[in-house]
Amino acid sequence: SSDSPNFLAWNDVAVATDGSIYAVGSNGTNYGILTKYSANYIKQWQLQIGYDVDTTGKAVAIDSAGNVYVTGNVADGSVYVSKINPTTGAEIWTKTFGITAQTFTSGGIAAVMKAASEFIVIATVNGTTTTFVTLNSAGTIIEQKSVSNLVTKRIRKQDSVTTGRFTFAGTDGSTAGKFGVAEVAGATRLVTLS
Repeated sequence: SSDSPNFLAWNDVAVATDGSIYAVGSNGTNYGILTKYSANYIKQWQLQIGYDVDTTGKAVAIDSAGNVYVTGNVADGSVYVSKINPTTGAEIWTKTFGITAQTFTSGGIAAVMKAASEFIVIATVNGTTTTFVTLNSAGTIIEQKSVSNLVTKRIRKQDSVTTGRFTFAGTDGSTAGKFGVAEVAGATRLVTLS
């Protein structure tokens, strides 16, 4: 689209139930970009995401109420997740994750249902350990679950289920592919591809 800034990459896209399209990427300078398009591909708004150092937009998810969540990397070694108002593009809250002297990268985001509750799950990767961080829609951390020898590249909710399950895919950090299924407040099952 001619409306798009000079992106190095669009990294992820999500489609809402009304057909609205949310695309997240990076503008090649210091900021991540989240853009909303209508179902007719007309740009509605664009949000610049930045935290004083280089920031990327890595993944986007939409919950059942239509709220938008975006995650990505910050050059200081942290990972952020932000809840965005779908109508205005205003930031509702932002949380960051990272530990001094360690580098974290974003491995994706998913909005999942368990019973009548909705949760946001992000994957943070430190070396070859993935930690799945589960938050409620207010941004409160519910649980953190670490899996060693897993470099997660993408996570997705399991469609049309209310078990709190999500799928993930990545590598062991070297030569083997891995995928699996995890559950909020439940089990994690890994499969290694040889």
